[in-house]
Amino acid sequence: MTNKMNNYLFLTTDTNEIIIPVSVEFIGNTFGTLTGYTMTDTTERTFTEYKCVNNFIDVPGVGELKDGDLIKLNLFDKEFYTLHFGWYTTNDGLDLYGWYIVNTQEVRPFLQRYIDTVEIVQLCNCN
Repeated sequence: MTNKMNNYLFLTTDTNEIIIPVSVEFIGNTFGTLTGYTMTDTTERTFTEYKCVNNFIDVPGVGELKDGDLIKLNLFDKEFYTLHFGWYTTNDGLDLYGWYIVNTQEVRPFLQRYIDTVEIVQLCNCN
């Protein structure tokens, strides 16, 4: 069931704070009680105290991008970027959580404006 958790991003319902899941109780195919930590606490939450969203980016004309996929932002890029999701540090020293891209020279956020420019995708067969 842990792999199933990796397909989702968990957020608190009151503040939209990201919850890093430790464990989740399933009720059939539905998430039940979630134990996880935020930047402020580690706690157990009932289903009404958190929400989950799909942990992928849907790119029109390309499909679902997931952590580990290789992309080019345009046809003229010489190298691929690897798409990741989670905690990262930018080249400027900012610690952020979310989608980001990495190549041999830089780490940067995967911004909304990049979605329209993704040209070439090599899907990762991760998990």
